[in-house]
Amino acid sequence: MGDFLEPDSGTAHGEEEDQVVQLAGALIASHALHMVAALGIADLFGDASRTVDDIAAEISADSYALQSVFRLLAGHGLFVETTPGCFALTPRGRLLRTDHPRSLRSIVRLYGFCSPAVLQTEHSLRTGRPSFDKVFGKPFFQYLQSNPHDASLFDDAMADLSRYEGEAILRGYDFSRFDHIVDVGGGDATLLAAILAARPETTGVLLEQSHVTGRAARTRDKAGLGDRLQIAGGDFFTEVPGNGELYLLKSVLQDWPDDRATLILRNCRRAMAPNSRLVIFERMLAPSNAAATMANTLDLAMVLLLGGHGRTAQDYSALFTDSGFALEEIIEAGSGIFAIEAVPA
Repeated sequence: MGDFLEPDSGTAHGEEEDQVVQLAGALIASHALHMVAALGIADLFGDASRTVDDIAAEISADSYALQSVFRLLAGHGLFVETTPGCFALTPRGRLLRTDHPRSLRSIVRLYGFCSPAVLQTEHSLRTGRPSFDKVFGKPFFQYLQSNPHDASLFDDAMADLSRYEGEAILRGYDFSRFDHIVDVGGGDATLLAAILAARPETTGVLLEQSHVTGRAARTRDKAGLGDRLQIAGGDFFTEVPGNGELYLLKSVLQDWPDDRATLILRNCRRAMAPNSRLVIFERMLAPSNAAATMANTLDLAMVLLLGGHGRTAQDYSALFTDSGFALEEIIEAGSGIFAIEAVPA
């Protein structure tokens, strides 16, 4: 047993216990955050300080319970109590406003929507299958196809995520080498539109399922990209558009187990010219699990929701070998996002 005991870390007595208890209670703070996003509470503040009683009256809530929510989230830097019983949003809290240019409200709401599956983690732990299917009665993407309201929330959250992560991607990856980009499974085109806006000489094609292409067209039109951004309805498990110099997959492979991820990559490989390049933007698992990273959180989330999982550099290399690619380079784009490049083998 002695081999499993670590030397004294030098932390104060009780500190390790405090951290474990705080982690156990993180569920409460998370649900408080979900509720603030779901009810649009941040939108009610604007840039002003407001009393708990006023906000409670607007949303038909109990004043003391709402004050408890504000106090808890103030400890996480989202609210500040300006005077007793009166709160305001911090810069971090303003990210929950719908009108914020970098709003994260839809992402937080999506986490809240998925929380019943998280509460059934034991199902996935015992079976290896997604707990989402058990809770909602259908696999994740099938459920969204038959529930338009929740599908819209998912699309909004993915757009927020692409905007949030896209800033790091545009800073950290050199798209100037490519005149024509194929974005495989690119959602509502938020990322591809940002790339084309920054590179006026570049054109692109977005491949997405037909029920998403309308949103992608609106993103294209809003950005004024016209014919520079073509939208192709289709299924990346069947076929991927040809003639791309760069094939881009962002947050796609993590959704799928290895056999399905390999099928997506093989379809990309068939569409590519010998001098084309593939880049995958995802959060990559590190060999050491010393830090509580977003990659580790998403790894378990993919297990619970979709049956997918995160991957290490070695995992990506193995996927590439099985699908006709060779790992070329891994570039840290920033904010925990990695650009994982491969070329046809």
